[in-house]
Amino acid sequence: MSVAQYGALADSYAKKYGVDPALYRRLITAESNWNAGAVSGAGARGLTQVVPKWHPRANLSTPAGQLDYGAKHLGSLLKKYGNPRDALAVYNSGKPWAVSQSYRETNAYVTKILSGYQPGQSGGRSAPDAGAVPPAASASIPEGVQIDAKRLYGILNATRQRVLRGQMPGANYSREIQKLVAAAVPRAAQNVGAQATRAAQPVGGLTTPGGGWGGSEAPALAIARLSGLTVSSQKRDRQMTASGGVSDHWTGSKSSYAVDLATSGSAGDAAFKKIMAGLGYPNLKPGQWHNLTIGGYRYQVGWRTPGHHDHIHVGVKKL
Repeated sequence: MSVAQYGALADSYAKKYGVDPALYRRLITAESNWNAGAVSGAGARGLTQVVPKWHPRANLSTPAGQLDYGAKHLGSLLKKYGNPRDALAVYNSGKPWAVSQSYRETNAYVTKILSGYQPGQSGGRSAPDAGAVPPAASASIPEGVQIDAKRLYGILNATRQRVLRGQMPGANYSREIQKLVAAAVPRAAQNVGAQATRAAQPVGGLTTPGGGWGGSEAPALAIARLSGLTVSSQKRDRQMTASGGVSDHWTGSKSSYAVDLATSGSAGDAAFKKIMAGLGYPNLKPGQWHNLTIGGYRYQVGWRTPGHHDHIHVGVKKL
Protein backbone atom coordinates (compact mmCIF):
# COMPACT_ATOMS: atom_id res chain seq x y z
CA MET A 1 0.00 0.00 0.00
CA SER A 2 1.85 3.05 -1.22
CA VAL A 3 1.84 6.06 -3.49
CA ALA A 4 3.33 3.82 -6.20
CA GLN A 5 0.23 1.62 -6.00
CA TYR A 6 -2.45 4.31 -5.83
CA GLY A 7 -0.79 7.46 -7.17
CA ALA A 8 -1.99 7.22 -10.77
CA LEU A 9 -5.52 6.36 -9.64
CA ALA A 10 -5.54 9.33 -7.27
CA ASP A 11 -4.41 11.62 -10.09
CA SER A 12 -7.22 10.42 -12.35
CA TYR A 13 -9.90 11.15 -9.77
CA ALA A 14 -8.35 14.51 -8.94
CA LYS A 15 -8.57 15.54 -12.61
CA LYS A 16 -12.15 14.21 -12.77
CA TYR A 17 -13.25 16.72 -10.12
CA GLY A 18 -11.01 19.63 -11.10
CA VAL A 19 -8.48 19.16 -8.28
CA ASP A 20 -4.75 19.64 -8.79
CA PRO A 21 -3.26 16.11 -8.49
CA ALA A 22 -0.27 17.52 -6.59
CA LEU A 23 -2.56 18.96 -3.92
CA TYR A 24 -4.61 15.77 -3.72
CA ARG A 25 -1.51 13.60 -3.26
CA ARG A 26 -0.40 15.81 -0.40
CA LEU A 27 -3.80 15.51 1.24
CA ILE A 28 -3.70 11.70 1.03
CA THR A 29 -0.20 11.61 2.48
CA ALA A 30 -1.31 13.75 5.41
CA GLU A 31 -4.54 11.81 5.95
CA SER A 32 -3.45 8.17 5.72
CA ASN A 33 0.09 8.00 4.34
CA TRP A 34 -1.47 5.99 1.49
CA ASN A 35 -2.90 3.26 3.72
CA ALA A 36 -6.26 2.14 2.31
CA GLY A 37 -7.03 0.27 5.52
CA ALA A 38 -6.42 3.18 7.87
CA VAL A 39 -9.12 3.89 10.48
CA SER A 40 -8.90 6.83 12.90
CA GLY A 41 -10.21 7.06 16.44
CA ALA A 42 -12.99 9.29 15.12
CA GLY A 43 -14.05 6.64 12.61
CA ALA A 44 -12.47 8.17 9.52
CA ARG A 45 -11.69 5.50 6.96
CA GLY A 46 -9.34 4.79 4.11
CA LEU A 47 -6.89 6.71 2.00
CA THR A 48 -8.78 9.98 2.31
CA GLN A 49 -10.02 9.48 5.90
CA VAL A 50 -13.68 10.18 5.25
CA VAL A 51 -16.10 9.68 8.17
CA PRO A 52 -19.11 7.57 7.05
CA LYS A 53 -21.32 9.24 9.66
CA TRP A 54 -20.91 12.63 7.99
CA HIS A 55 -20.73 11.29 4.44
CA PRO A 56 -23.33 8.49 4.26
CA ARG A 57 -23.28 8.40 0.44
CA ALA A 58 -19.56 7.72 0.25
CA ASN A 59 -18.47 4.30 -0.99
CA LEU A 60 -15.40 3.60 1.13
CA SER A 61 -15.28 -0.17 0.67
CA THR A 62 -12.53 -0.02 -1.97
CA PRO A 63 -9.45 2.17 -2.53
CA ALA A 64 -11.05 3.42 -5.75
CA GLY A 65 -14.19 4.44 -3.88
CA GLN A 66 -12.15 6.22 -1.21
CA LEU A 67 -10.14 8.15 -3.78
CA ASP A 68 -13.22 8.98 -5.86
CA TYR A 69 -15.18 10.41 -2.95
CA GLY A 70 -12.20 12.21 -1.38
CA ALA A 71 -11.45 14.01 -4.66
CA LYS A 72 -15.12 14.85 -5.13
CA HIS A 73 -15.38 16.29 -1.62
CA LEU A 74 -12.16 18.30 -1.92
CA GLY A 75 -13.22 19.57 -5.36
CA SER A 76 -16.53 20.84 -3.98
CA LEU A 77 -14.73 22.66 -1.16
CA LEU A 78 -12.28 24.29 -3.57
CA LYS A 79 -15.18 25.54 -5.69
CA LYS A 80 -17.02 26.84 -2.63
CA TYR A 81 -14.13 28.63 -0.95
CA GLY A 82 -11.94 29.44 -3.94
CA ASN A 83 -8.58 28.62 -2.33
CA PRO A 84 -6.71 25.54 -1.02
CA ARG A 85 -6.16 26.88 2.49
CA ASP A 86 -9.86 27.22 3.34
CA ALA A 87 -10.76 24.03 1.48
CA LEU A 88 -8.21 21.99 3.43
CA ALA A 89 -9.21 23.60 6.73
CA VAL A 90 -12.84 22.64 6.16
CA TYR A 91 -11.86 19.14 5.00
CA ASN A 92 -10.05 18.64 8.31
CA SER A 93 -12.23 20.49 10.81
CA GLY A 94 -15.44 21.56 9.09
CA LYS A 95 -14.51 25.22 9.63
CA PRO A 96 -12.79 27.70 7.26
CA TRP A 97 -9.29 28.95 8.03
CA ALA A 98 -10.42 32.19 9.69
CA VAL A 99 -11.97 30.04 12.44
CA SER A 100 -9.94 26.83 12.46
CA GLN A 101 -6.44 28.33 12.24
CA SER A 102 -6.56 28.48 16.05
CA TYR A 103 -7.06 24.68 16.20
CA ARG A 104 -3.64 23.12 16.70
CA GLU A 105 -4.42 20.01 14.64
CA THR A 106 -5.96 21.91 11.71
CA ASN A 107 -3.22 24.51 11.67
CA ALA A 108 -0.54 21.81 11.54
CA TYR A 109 -2.53 19.85 8.92
CA VAL A 110 -2.98 22.78 6.51
CA THR A 111 0.56 24.02 7.02
CA LYS A 112 2.01 20.55 6.34
CA ILE A 113 0.08 20.12 3.09
CA LEU A 114 0.73 23.60 1.69
CA SER A 115 4.37 23.85 2.78
CA GLY A 116 6.39 23.69 -0.43
CA TYR A 117 3.29 22.96 -2.49
CA GLN A 118 3.64 23.83 -6.16
CA PRO A 119 0.58 23.36 -8.43
CA GLY A 120 1.15 20.62 -10.98
CA GLN A 121 4.07 18.96 -9.16
CA SER A 122 3.16 15.32 -8.56
CA GLY A 123 4.41 11.82 -9.17
CA GLY A 124 8.02 12.91 -8.76
CA ARG A 125 7.87 15.03 -11.90
CA SER A 126 9.10 18.62 -11.88
CA ALA A 127 6.49 21.35 -11.89
CA PRO A 128 6.20 23.59 -14.95
CA ASP A 129 8.79 26.34 -14.86
CA ALA A 130 7.33 28.93 -12.48
CA GLY A 131 9.80 31.47 -13.76
CA ALA A 132 8.88 31.21 -17.43
CA VAL A 133 8.79 34.68 -18.99
CA PRO A 134 5.81 35.34 -21.30
CA PRO A 135 6.85 35.48 -24.99
CA ALA A 136 6.12 39.20 -25.30
CA ALA A 137 8.28 39.98 -22.29
CA SER A 138 11.10 37.69 -23.47
CA ALA A 139 11.31 39.46 -26.80
CA SER A 140 12.07 42.79 -25.14
CA ILE A 141 14.80 41.50 -22.80
CA PRO A 142 18.36 41.84 -24.14
CA GLU A 143 20.38 38.69 -24.63
CA GLY A 144 22.42 37.88 -21.54
CA VAL A 145 19.84 39.41 -19.17
CA GLN A 146 16.96 37.13 -20.13
CA ILE A 147 18.00 34.23 -17.88
CA ASP A 148 18.38 36.54 -14.88
CA ALA A 149 15.01 38.20 -15.50
CA LYS A 150 13.51 34.73 -15.76
CA ARG A 151 14.96 33.82 -12.36
CA LEU A 152 13.59 37.06 -10.95
CA TYR A 153 10.12 36.32 -12.30
CA GLY A 154 10.24 32.95 -10.54
CA ILE A 155 11.35 34.58 -7.27
CA LEU A 156 8.51 37.10 -7.39
CA ASN A 157 5.89 34.48 -8.18
CA ALA A 158 7.09 31.96 -5.59
CA THR A 159 7.24 34.61 -2.86
CA ARG A 160 3.78 35.92 -3.71
CA GLN A 161 2.37 32.38 -3.56
CA ARG A 162 3.88 31.93 -0.09
CA VAL A 163 2.08 35.07 1.07
CA LEU A 164 -1.25 33.98 -0.42
CA ARG A 165 -0.96 30.52 1.18
CA GLY A 166 -0.29 32.11 4.55
CA GLN A 167 3.28 30.81 4.76
CA MET A 168 4.83 34.28 4.92
CA PRO A 169 3.47 37.36 6.72
CA GLY A 170 2.53 40.08 4.26
CA ALA A 171 4.87 42.56 5.92
CA ASN A 172 7.85 40.42 4.88
CA TYR A 173 6.88 40.39 1.21
CA SER A 174 8.65 43.55 0.02
CA ARG A 175 11.66 42.99 2.28
CA GLU A 176 12.06 39.40 1.11
CA ILE A 177 11.79 40.41 -2.54
CA GLN A 178 14.42 43.12 -2.13
CA LYS A 179 16.81 40.71 -0.43
CA LEU A 180 16.39 37.98 -3.04
CA VAL A 181 16.65 40.39 -5.95
CA ALA A 182 19.87 41.89 -4.60
CA ALA A 183 21.38 38.43 -4.20
CA ALA A 184 20.21 36.78 -7.42
CA VAL A 185 19.83 39.42 -10.11
CA PRO A 186 22.47 41.69 -11.64
CA ARG A 187 21.88 45.45 -11.72
CA ALA A 188 20.96 45.30 -15.42
CA ALA A 189 17.73 43.46 -14.58
CA GLN A 190 16.87 45.02 -11.23
CA ASN A 191 14.40 47.49 -12.75
CA VAL A 192 11.96 44.57 -13.15
CA GLY A 193 12.23 43.76 -9.46
CA ALA A 194 11.85 47.38 -8.43
CA GLN A 195 8.50 47.63 -10.20
CA ALA A 196 7.20 44.47 -8.58
CA THR A 197 8.39 45.61 -5.15
CA ARG A 198 6.68 48.97 -5.45
CA ALA A 199 3.43 47.22 -6.38
CA ALA A 200 3.53 45.42 -3.04
CA GLN A 201 4.06 48.58 -0.97
CA PRO A 202 1.11 49.92 1.07
CA VAL A 203 -0.23 53.39 0.28
CA GLY A 204 1.79 55.98 2.21
CA GLY A 205 0.39 56.65 5.69
CA LEU A 206 -2.39 54.09 5.42
CA THR A 207 -0.70 51.63 7.77
CA THR A 208 0.87 54.19 10.10
CA PRO A 209 -0.05 53.30 13.71
CA GLY A 210 -1.73 55.96 15.81
CA GLY A 211 -4.60 56.83 18.11
CA GLY A 212 -5.91 54.55 20.82
CA TRP A 213 -6.30 50.79 21.06
CA GLY A 214 -2.60 50.07 20.78
CA GLY A 215 -2.21 52.34 17.77
CA SER A 216 -4.73 50.32 15.76
CA GLU A 217 -7.39 53.03 15.60
CA ALA A 218 -5.65 55.36 13.14
CA PRO A 219 -5.01 52.79 10.36
CA ALA A 220 -8.54 51.38 10.68
CA LEU A 221 -10.07 54.83 10.24
CA ALA A 222 -7.60 55.65 7.44
CA ILE A 223 -8.81 52.57 5.56
CA ALA A 224 -12.40 53.66 6.13
CA ARG A 225 -11.62 57.09 4.62
CA LEU A 226 -9.82 55.50 1.68
CA SER A 227 -12.86 53.32 0.92
CA GLY A 228 -15.17 56.32 0.62
CA LEU A 229 -17.91 54.34 2.40
CA THR A 230 -20.01 55.20 5.44
CA VAL A 231 -18.91 53.66 8.73
CA SER A 232 -21.95 51.75 9.98
CA SER A 233 -20.30 50.39 13.12
CA GLN A 234 -16.93 50.74 14.79
CA LYS A 235 -15.08 49.72 17.91
CA ARG A 236 -17.47 49.73 20.91
CA ASP A 237 -20.09 51.51 18.82
CA ARG A 238 -22.71 48.99 19.97
CA GLN A 239 -22.67 45.87 22.10
CA MET A 240 -25.19 43.73 20.21
CA THR A 241 -25.27 42.67 16.57
CA ALA A 242 -28.40 42.88 14.41
CA SER A 243 -28.97 39.16 14.99
CA GLY A 244 -28.80 39.51 18.78
CA GLY A 245 -25.26 38.31 19.39
CA VAL A 246 -22.43 40.18 21.08
CA SER A 247 -20.43 42.18 18.54
CA ASP A 248 -16.79 41.26 17.97
CA HIS A 249 -16.14 45.00 18.01
CA TRP A 250 -17.27 45.05 21.64
CA THR A 251 -15.42 41.99 22.90
CA GLY A 252 -12.20 42.44 20.97
CA SER A 253 -8.81 43.02 22.55
CA LYS A 254 -7.61 46.34 23.92
CA SER A 255 -5.05 46.51 21.12
CA SER A 256 -7.44 46.21 18.18
CA TYR A 257 -9.90 48.42 16.36
CA ALA A 258 -12.61 47.43 13.87
CA VAL A 259 -14.99 49.17 11.51
CA ASP A 260 -17.89 48.03 9.35
CA LEU A 261 -18.31 49.91 6.07
CA ALA A 262 -21.86 49.91 4.70
CA THR A 263 -22.08 48.92 1.04
CA SER A 264 -23.52 46.43 -1.42
CA GLY A 265 -22.99 44.91 -4.86
CA SER A 266 -20.57 46.45 -7.30
CA ALA A 267 -19.96 49.47 -5.05
CA GLY A 268 -18.66 47.07 -2.40
CA ASP A 269 -16.47 45.31 -4.93
CA ALA A 270 -14.95 48.63 -6.01
CA ALA A 271 -14.34 49.72 -2.40
CA PHE A 272 -12.83 46.34 -1.51
CA LYS A 273 -10.47 46.59 -4.48
CA LYS A 274 -9.45 50.11 -3.42
CA ILE A 275 -8.77 48.93 0.15
CA MET A 276 -6.69 45.93 -0.91
CA ALA A 277 -4.70 48.01 -3.39
CA GLY A 278 -4.07 50.54 -0.64
CA LEU A 279 -2.73 47.80 1.62
CA GLY A 280 -0.44 46.61 -1.18
CA TYR A 281 -2.39 43.52 -2.28
CA PRO A 282 -4.34 44.54 -5.41
CA ASN A 283 -4.82 40.96 -6.64
CA LEU A 284 -6.63 39.52 -3.62
CA LYS A 285 -10.30 38.75 -4.26
CA PRO A 286 -13.48 39.06 -2.15
CA GLY A 287 -15.35 36.02 -0.87
CA GLN A 288 -12.82 35.01 1.79
CA TRP A 289 -11.13 36.53 4.82
CA HIS A 290 -7.77 38.17 4.21
CA ASN A 291 -5.39 38.39 7.18
CA LEU A 292 -2.34 40.52 6.35
CA THR A 293 0.58 41.27 8.68
CA ILE A 294 2.06 44.70 7.97
CA GLY A 295 4.50 46.45 10.26
CA GLY A 296 3.61 44.51 13.40
CA TYR A 297 -0.16 44.84 12.91
CA ARG A 298 -2.64 42.33 11.51
CA TYR A 299 -5.14 43.72 9.01
CA GLN A 300 -8.27 41.61 8.57
CA VAL A 301 -10.60 42.42 5.67
CA GLY A 302 -13.82 40.56 4.92
CA TRP A 303 -16.23 41.23 2.07
CA ARG A 304 -18.79 38.83 0.55
CA THR A 305 -17.97 36.34 3.30
CA PRO A 306 -20.80 34.79 5.38
CA GLY A 307 -22.58 37.62 7.19
CA HIS A 308 -20.68 40.30 5.26
CA HIS A 309 -22.79 41.04 2.20
CA ASP A 310 -24.04 44.46 3.29
CA HIS A 311 -20.79 45.75 4.71
CA ILE A 312 -17.01 45.37 4.52
CA HIS A 313 -15.42 44.45 7.82
CA VAL A 314 -11.97 45.87 8.54
CA GLY A 315 -10.08 44.98 11.71
CA VAL A 316 -6.61 46.10 12.79
CA LYS A 317 -4.79 44.43 15.68
CA LYS A 318 -1.40 45.09 17.24
CA LEU A 319 0.57 41.83 17.39
